[in-house]
Amino acid sequence: MSIDITNKPREKGVFDNFTHQYALPKTLRFSLIPVLTIEQDNEIVREKGYASKDEIKRQDKLEKFFIDNKQDVFEVDIERTKRYKALKYYLTELHKIFIKDALSKVKSDGKIDFTELFDNYTSFEACKDEERKKNFIKNINNQKIKL
Repeated sequence: MSIDITNKPREKGVFDNFTHQYALPKTLRFSLIPVLTIEQDNEIVREKGYASKDEIKRQDKLEKFFIDNKQDVFEVDIERTKRYKALKYYLTELHKIFIKDALSKVKSDGKIDFTELFDNYTSFEACKDEERKKNFIKNINNQKIKL
């Protein structure tokens, strides 16, 4: 149980394992900040009137990054979207062929029998002994390979 903002106890949530992992300064340190060249840093110092590079803020670096790479970033993203759409069609068709091929082999053999696999799985679920569970896992995995 944890305490929420209203200081009332609440049930453990799904994301509780992911929050409050680091102190706030570390969380801010992990943020993404563009790495600029020395020339870009010097330009920021000149444009903003800073005394040195140490005064450059994160926001200044972000602005400089997007100003210098604006066209490239968006063009690359648009190009990536176009390629994804084209590639997705071919991968979908390839996947369809793969599925049809796999299912045609099953139809021609006609020997798939899931009863033994299902029986082992239900026995595994009902079993309390850890040693027997390991044996069931081995049997189940061997049967999956045979399929």
